[in-house]
Amino acid sequence: MSFTKTTPLELTVWDLLTLDKSELVRYLQSKRGDTGGFVLSNPAGFEKLSKGERDELGKRLSDAAEVASAVQSIGMDALTERLTSIADADGYSKPKCLCSPPMSPVSDTCTEPPLPDHSERYQAICYHELIKDGGKPVCSIEETSHMLAEPTASHEPARPWFIDLDPHSRNEEIKTVFPRQLEQWWHFRKWQLVNRGIDELEGFPEYLASNRRIDEYLEEHRWIADKSYERIKLGMWQDNFEAFPYRPIKDGLPVYEDAVERNLAIYNFKLPLQLMENPREQSDWTTWLEYLSYEKWWLDKHTAVMERGTRRYYEAWYKFIHPSRAPPAQTQVTGKVMSDLNDDPAATGSATSPSQKQLPGTKRHQLKMPRPTALKVSNKRINDFINDSRPYRRAEMIVRCHKSRVRWIVKQASAMEAEMLQKDRTVGNDQDTGERRKRKQIDEDDDDGISPEPWSKRIKRGVEGHDMVQAKVSEQRPWMRRPRSRSI
Repeated sequence: MSFTKTTPLELTVWDLLTLDKSELVRYLQSKRGDTGGFVLSNPAGFEKLSKGERDELGKRLSDAAEVASAVQSIGMDALTERLTSIADADGYSKPKCLCSPPMSPVSDTCTEPPLPDHSERYQAICYHELIKDGGKPVCSIEETSHMLAEPTASHEPARPWFIDLDPHSRNEEIKTVFPRQLEQWWHFRKWQLVNRGIDELEGFPEYLASNRRIDEYLEEHRWIADKSYERIKLGMWQDNFEAFPYRPIKDGLPVYEDAVERNLAIYNFKLPLQLMENPREQSDWTTWLEYLSYEKWWLDKHTAVMERGTRRYYEAWYKFIHPSRAPPAQTQVTGKVMSDLNDDPAATGSATSPSQKQLPGTKRHQLKMPRPTALKVSNKRINDFINDSRPYRRAEMIVRCHKSRVRWIVKQASAMEAEMLQKDRTVGNDQDTGERRKRKQIDEDDDDGISPEPWSKRIKRGVEGHDMVQAKVSEQRPWMRRPRSRSI
C-alpha cells in the first residue's frame, strides 16, 4: 500500500488494525502535520471499537510510532485524548500505551523498502479462509484484480456484496469484498450456534485459528506472539456479535428448523433440509440453505425498517411540493402513495419529481419576494427534503444491496441442487443399467434349457423326471435325438 504526503490516504480504524508495522509507519509519516506531529485525531470508526480493539490499536500505533518518530516526534496527543474520552464514556480505564515516544537521534535519510500491497494480501488470505470454512467467495481473486486494474471493467461479479450504491466507492468495496464476506460468514457461524441453544464460545476456537492463519500469512509474528493476542481476539468475537441488534431463537433445534423451513418455503427447493445439532457435521447443502435463511432474515429486517420510514419520506416529498399545505392523513402508505399525495386539486399537472412538479409554483412564489430571499427559501426547502428523506433513502439502499446478495445466494443454491440432482440421476441410471444386465444374463441362462435346480434333485424324481429332462434337452438340441427304430 502506497502512502505519500501529497495524497494522504484516509483509513478507518478497521483498516489501521489490518496494517502491519511497516505500513503503519509509512501511514503515520504520510499524516504528518505542519507542526511536525501526526494528525490522527479522529479516524472513522472509533465509536464502534470495543475495549480490546482500542487497546490493540493503541499498542500497534505506539509500536509504529517508535519507528516513525525517528524523524520527528509523533503528535498523538489528540488521538490519545480521543481514545480516552471514548473509553471514559464507556466506563473503561485510560489506555496507557498511547504516550508520545521520546525523540530519536536517527537520521531522517532512513527509508524502508517498498512492501507488497497489504490489501491484496489480505484479500487473498480472506478468500481462502472463506472457502476453508465452507463459504463461497462472490467472485475470483483474478476478477477483483481485473476490476481494479481496468476502469471500464464490469463490477457485476462483486455487486452482491456492495454496500453502497455510490459508484465512487466501488474500488474500496472491491478491495475489501472478501474480508467483508468472511466477517459476515463468522456472524452466520455464531448465529448457527445461538439458534441451537449452544454457547457462542463453542465457535471461538475455529475463529481464533482462522485469525491466526491470517496474521501468519501477513507476517504479524510479533502480534501473534503477544500474550494478549487470544484475549483480544476473544473480545472481538464477542463484541462483534453483540453489535448486531437481533434476538436469535433460543428454543433449540426443532423450533429453529421449523423457522428456517418457513423462511425458505418461497424458493421451492426439492432437496430436503437436514439441520444437525452440531452445524459442523451437516452437509454443505444444508449449511448453504441455512446461510440463505440467515441473509433473508436480515433482508426482512432491513425491509421492515425501510417500510417504517416510508410515511416520513412521502411526507417530506409532499412538503417539498406543497410547502403551504399539510400532508393528507394516511392510515397506510403503499407503493402508490406518491401519486396519492401528488393528486391535489389545487395542483396543476402530475408531479414525478421535485424539479418537474414545483417549478411553476416556485416561479410564481418568487415573484412576490426579493430574489435573494426566494433563493434562500428554495435552498432551505431542498435541504429540508434531503435531511428528512435521508433515513429512508439509506434504508432503501441497504434493502436494494441486500436483495442483490440474497439473489446471488439463491442462484448458488439452485446450482448446487441441480448438480446434486444430476448426480443422483446418474447413479440411478448406472444402477438401472446393472439391473438390466443382470436380468438379461438370467434370461440367457434360462434359454439354455437347463433348469437352475441341482442335478441331484432332478435325478431323485425318477425315470419319469429323467425322461422329461431328456425330452427337454432333445427339444433344445435336435442332434441329440435318438433315431426312431424302423420295423422290418
